[in-house]
Amino acid sequence: MNLKRSIFVASIAITAFGCAAEVAEDTDLATVESALTVSSNQTGTNNGFFFTFWKDGGSVNMTMPDAPAQYPGNYGVSWGSGTYNFVGGKGWNPGVIGIVAGRMKDKLHRPTIVIAEDEDGTGKGSGRSISGVDLGAAVLAAKDSGLLVAGGGHAMAAGLTVAPGGIEALRAFLCERLARDVEQAVGARALLLDAALAPGGVIGGLCDELDGGGPYGAGWPSPRIAAGPARLMRVGIVGNGHVRGLACGDDGKSFKWIAFRSAETPLGDMLLASPADKRWWLAGSIKRDEWNGGNAAEMHLDDAAAA
Repeated sequence: MNLKRSIFVASIAITAFGCAAEVAEDTDLATVESALTVSSNQTGTNNGFFFTFWKDGGSVNMTMPDAPAQYPGNYGVSWGSGTYNFVGGKGWNPGVIGIVAGRMKDKLHRPTIVIAEDEDGTGKGSGRSISGVDLGAAVLAAKDSGLLVAGGGHAMAAGLTVAPGGIEALRAFLCERLARDVEQAVGARALLLDAALAPGGVIGGLCDELDGGGPYGAGWPSPRIAAGPARLMRVGIVGNGHVRGLACGDDGKSFKWIAFRSAETPLGDMLLASPADKRWWLAGSIKRDEWNGGNAAEMHLDDAAAA
């Protein structure tokens, strides 16, 4: 993926997540608007719902069928080859933009701003950043340059209001201002570890000791532990795309682990395909296993490497 394109995507993921449009109680949803397929960047309404579509390359189609009255918000997405990043949906609510920005930041490891447009085109945005990129300062600079109605924040998070028609100018400003910092932050990316343990060291008592060093946050991240070598057993997908398994160590001890939202990612694919006799180092944060109780703990996985 082209770095400039990556920065363009993640510095400001402005696909204008909006609110579902109000529909009068006497509106016959079965008769409003027919099926619609979009493949270019745009926003609009369909069957009374706001929709947004944005991609930074490749081939994607979003189809909103001529849905029956009980399912007016239905839509589907088909992906083609060569697609880089795509954000789209129907019936977005502004209350989710902070959550979406955080998830995109975690997924792409780029600072991300998500904006919800009101019906008059005014955008309310929420942003999340990565270590080494001061998003709050960039948003304040955009405000001082007249690109924002309001805005502020701190290094790791920001909020803003942009006037109708001002999104593209804001995107260009932030991408130019943040490009060098993002490049340096991504180039220096590494998972820093606080301790390396045998699998038998992943226990509830250690969780309690580590929790005593909190509270943790952006400037004081929670400890990251590596445990191994261990073979992976009972590996499978659970819930909404999480990969879970059991790590069995050379010391005869074992612990549970889970990699959230990792199915169909390189990490998840690697874990799911691991031969039974292959040994790994697993890295992440450890939490008490409240389900089993006692002194049990589990690891919330960030990464893994062959032993």
